[in-house]
Amino acid sequence: MALLNFKIVNVVASTKIKGRVNVEKLSNIKKNATYEPEIFNGLIYRKKEPKISFIIFSSGTISSVGAKSLDLAKNEIILMVNYIKKLGCIIGEKILGEIKIVNIVATVNINMKLDLNMLTSKLENYIYEPEQFPGIIFKPYND
Repeated sequence: MALLNFKIVNVVASTKIKGRVNVEKLSNIKKNATYEPEIFNGLIYRKKEPKISFIIFSSGTISSVGAKSLDLAKNEIILMVNYIKKLGCIIGEKILGEIKIVNIVATVNINMKLDLNMLTSKLENYIYEPEQFPGIIFKPYND
């Protein structure tokens, strides 16, 4: 059997700074930043290259979305934290916590048609809602 070529299309990573982030100050400094606390209490920053978005909370939690590899996800969080430090937007301790990979989305072409309804009867730990998304979201283990 031929090896399958999986393609990572999105890596979500997250970390926590021991201090707090002044997201209001950060939103006034950064272009491409959206901070509307009456709608959502996190600052959303969209980086153009590489195309990665960050969600930054005043609590110090920072998540990245859109990286195409685990290394890129981790490196971009480190760069963002260092940048926030440089801008003087961290209040208190500036210690970076462990960077955790929260989710990986990958695709693969298996070159055959699948009966998704039949598959759902054989799988555990899946989500299949065809009216919302035309595929099965499969988690091979329980969180």
